[in-house]
This record gives sequence, C-alpha cells and structure tokens, in this order.
Amino acid sequence: MPDVNLIKFITERELANRMRLSDMRDAGMLSRIDETVFDDAVKLCARLLGVPVSLVSMVDADRQFFKAQTGLAAPYHETRETPLSHSFCKHVVDMNAPLIVNDAREHELVKNNGAIVDLNVISYLGYPIRNEGGAVLGSFCVIDSQPRNWTDDDLETVALVARGVEAEVRRRLERSRADAVEKSLREIIRTVPVGILIAENETGRILYSNDAIDKLVNAQTTKLGTVNSLEQLKALHMDGTPAKSEDYPLYKAALLKQPVDSMMFKLVDAEGEERVIDTWSRRICSDTLAIAAGVDVTDALRQKQTINSLETKLERILHSVSDAIVELDENGDIVFFNSAFQKSAKLTCDIDDAISYFTGKNFVDMLDYSTEAFRNDLRQAIAAARITGEPSVLVSETSQNSFYEVRVFKSGGSAILVMRDVSAEHIKTETREALLHELNHRIKNLFALTSGMIAMTSRGIDDKDEFVKVLRGRINALAAAHDMVDIGMRSKELQATSHMSMQLLLDAMCKPYRDTADFEITFTVDEIPLSPGSLTSLPLIFHELCTNAMKYGAFSSPGGKLHVSARMSDDDKAIIEWHETCAEPVDPRGQDGFGSQFLDLMIARQLGGSYESDLQGNGMLFRMTLPKSAL
Repeated sequence: MPDVNLIKFITERELANRMRLSDMRDAGMLSRIDETVFDDAVKLCARLLGVPVSLVSMVDADRQFFKAQTGLAAPYHETRETPLSHSFCKHVVDMNAPLIVNDAREHELVKNNGAIVDLNVISYLGYPIRNEGGAVLGSFCVIDSQPRNWTDDDLETVALVARGVEAEVRRRLERSRADAVEKSLREIIRTVPVGILIAENETGRILYSNDAIDKLVNAQTTKLGTVNSLEQLKALHMDGTPAKSEDYPLYKAALLKQPVDSMMFKLVDAEGEERVIDTWSRRICSDTLAIAAGVDVTDALRQKQTINSLETKLERILHSVSDAIVELDENGDIVFFNSAFQKSAKLTCDIDDAISYFTGKNFVDMLDYSTEAFRNDLRQAIAAARITGEPSVLVSETSQNSFYEVRVFKSGGSAILVMRDVSAEHIKTETREALLHELNHRIKNLFALTSGMIAMTSRGIDDKDEFVKVLRGRINALAAAHDMVDIGMRSKELQATSHMSMQLLLDAMCKPYRDTADFEITFTVDEIPLSPGSLTSLPLIFHELCTNAMKYGAFSSPGGKLHVSARMSDDDKAIIEWHETCAEPVDPRGQDGFGSQFLDLMIARQLGGSYESDLQGNGMLFRMTLPKSAL
C-alpha cells in the first residue's frame, strides 16, 4: 500500500513547483527580451568580483533559462539556456540556500555536472532569488574558469546584487497579480446580472458601467458623463414623480457622501414595459470611488404579492379543516392555531382574539385539561421531531375515553402539530382486535385438521409413521410461529412484548426440551428483531434441528447439552450457531436425506442464506448465515 504521507508530500511539492513556474512566467523572467535592469546587474557584479561570467538564471521544469548573462561562450549566449544536467543553479533552488563551489572538479555535489566541461565552470557562487512566499525561482550567480576561494565579501556582494534583482522580480509579480485581479474584477462586473455604475468621488465623473445597468435603464450610461446628468434616465419614484439627478443613490454617495441602502425607482425597458429597480450605493477604494448597483425586482414583487395571496388562502383552508393544527416556535410557544383547535380547546372568543391572547404561551402547559401522561408524551414527540427532522406520531389518551392522534412535523425552527380526535376509531380497533383473536383461534383448529389430513396421505418416506411425525411437528411449529404473528397484529400485546425477536422464537421452539431436567439448554443471543415474514421459515428450521437432536444428537439421551448463539456481523448478516454436545458418541447423520434437502430449501432458497455442519466426535456444530433482509 502506498505511503499516504509520501503521496501528500509529492503532491504539495508538485503544486509548489507549479506555482514557482507560474511566478517566473508572470514576472516575465522567461522572456528572451533584453532588459537593462537585469543586464546591468550581471555586468556590475562581474566587474566587482573580477569574474568572466555572471547570470540571472531561472530554473524551469527541464532547463535553466538565463534572463540576463554576461561572458557566456557560444552557443549558450544565443540560446540563453542549458539542460538541467549542466545546471549548478538547480541546487540553489533545491537547497533554498547559497551554493559555494571553490573547485567544481572536487565538489561532491557537482563534480559530474556537464557544465564543467562544456561551459568551463570551475568555481561558482550562487544566491537564491525568491518570491514573496519564499519559494526559490532561480539563482543570481558568478562563475570563474579557474579554482577560487570565495570570501565573505564576495558572498555579501553577490547577495546585495541578488536582493536587488529579487526586489525587481517581486515588484513585477505584484504588478502582474494586480493587473490579473483588475482584469478579473472587470470581467466579473461585466458579466454579473446586477447593474453596476462606478463614479469618481468629488467630481462625479462616471468611470465605468456594465451591460446589466445599461439594460436595466435602457440607456448607455457612460455617455451621461457625470452624475449630474442622471435625470436623463427618466426614472420615476414609486409615487410616480420624476426623479432628479440628486435623488439617485450614485449622486448621493459620490457628491454628498450619503450611502443608500435601498431606493426603488420605476423605469420603462426596451419593450416599453414598466419595471421596478431596487438600487443602493457605497463609497469604496478609500473614499476615492462611489459604486451604485441596481437589480430588477419587478418579478420578485409580483411573486411576493402572489405569496401573500396564497398565504391568505392557506389560512382560510387551515381554519376550514376538521383537524386541529398548531404551530409552535423553538421554545414550544404558540405561534398559530386554527379554528378546529379553538373548538377542541373550547375557546369561545373570536379566533383572531384567541390567537393574539395565546401567542407566546407554552402550548403543552395550556393543556391542563388533559392527562399528565399525554402532556409528557407530547413533549417527547415534539423533541424527537426537532432532533431527527422526521415526523413523530403519537396516539394517546388525553382524558378519560378520549384519544387523540398527534403528528408532529419540523418546519425550520418551528414545530407543526396536526391533532385528530380518534376516539371512535380507537373503539373500532379494539373491536377488530377481538375479532382477529377469535379468527386466529379458528385458524389453529384448521392447522390441527390439516395435520390429520397429511397423516392420511403421507408418502415420500418408507416409514410413513416417521414422516407423519416429522410433518406434524413442522406444522405445529408453524402454529407456534403464528402465535407470534398474532401478537404482532394486536397492538396491545405488541406494546406489551415490545417486538418479536430471535430470543423469543428460540424460547418457543426449545420449550418442550427445556421443561425436562434431562438436557442442558443455554442461549447467547443478541437483540435481533424478527419481522412476521421471517416467522414462516425460521420455526421450521429450528424444528428440524430439534428433531435431528432428538433422533441423533444432544436430545437422544439424558445428559446432552445444547448452546445456541446468535449475533449480527459487521456486514449486517445474522450468524447463528447451534452447538450440540452429546452424552454418547454421535451417530453419523445422512447428509443427503430429506432433512438436509429441507434445510437447503429453507435456508439457501427461501432465505438466501448459507449453512454448514460439522460433526465433532461427541457433538455437532451447525452454523447458519442469513442476510438481514431475510429477518
């Protein structure tokens, strides 16, 4: 696996190198045009130190380029560049420090450099040229064709001249960036959909306008000359009176030093339609310029009118519905309620007076006519909706024989409560549950009848009695599972049992064997909820395992042990291990019999899982893996 830190270092170094190369281009240091400021610097330093060669060298990606040079032999004084294999200056860039070479032929860093032979570079003294961020762009250097012990005075002389060159490079970079920023700003101002006018303070001369402002006012604003001519735009105040030049925000900011936050005017566009323009103004650039901006708000104002109309209609609808609706602020205080709530709360005053009176009062506290349990449940439902952002649903008894369904929705910082009286529906539900209970009782009788019919028509196994026994057990397991489904269908018992789980199912299936002292049965089972859909296959699987244990394994003789574990893996799969320890050696079990085929059908085909079994001398380990969706 690659080293993340190394990749990060390489990436940052590459980015820094790209910025360094960009700075060289922006400062014009890769241009072949001779420039006196740099040419004079190399000539001066060569004369002061008495050396034949002096260079301003920029280290590019694959070469070194000489922005200025004196003393280079042909052809390098014409090409003004060498490959990096002939560069001493690249080491100045890499080290970000001066490089002093008294005799290149003996210097470990450069003794194999091609410049020794091709350019007769024997001694070298180079000083970094950095940008304002400290990145080294290149080197200012002096070169001698013979060994030389450079002195501190020599280094100081080169450093002084190099710093002068560096200052010029930085000045050019600053100017280049300022030009780029100005160009970008002009392009941004030109393309933004907001109309912009810029004028000179004190004189009021209009300096710049973009296309958007010309379109807004249907005129070429730069031809106005000064802010004193703004009245030629023929704008109207919102009351219909003509606007004078001194009324415009740009005039106020430029000549009166009065910034304007918002001022609306009416103008006729190129299509002859009257539009509403919202404008503002400020002084900028150290009070040397004034800027005014304008935006067309005609459609926004129309939309606002439409929204106001819709809000009025919505309020009428809210007051006409039968459900009580209440809006609460972030503190749980009343912001709004409709007529249905007014009626349910038995408020006899006018609805507007009622809302005005109760606005700002805590909603739950005012429900003093309801039970304390209902108020507590309501507080929890409101809190849950605020935290999760998901709707909360509460069905609770508000008072004796009075039940309400409350739905809580989060809306920004508010909570919206929709309350419905479900007392009649609650009575119907209780009646329906009683009927379902009776229906389930009759279905159990039908299962018993079906078991008898299977006994009469059994086939597929030579020992029909054995087959009848196995199938009867499986059908009984289905009946036991149906009991659990029945619980899930009846709300009262569901609340009492909380939910159906793997633990409950195992308890039910192993109960006949746990009621005797002959066997030791233990469970280590995580909390794994089960849906009613899984209670068709899982009981049959566990019944098959119990049957096999009775015939061949832990339940075949006293002293047997069974341990069942169930847990969820990190990849959301249920892993169930059925571990039997027998009092006597285990009989080999037929792997291709009907029981194995049945397990394959249930686990692999119906539930989409897998299983394996391992005979372990005096025991057996059965491991089953099921996807979460099968549960």
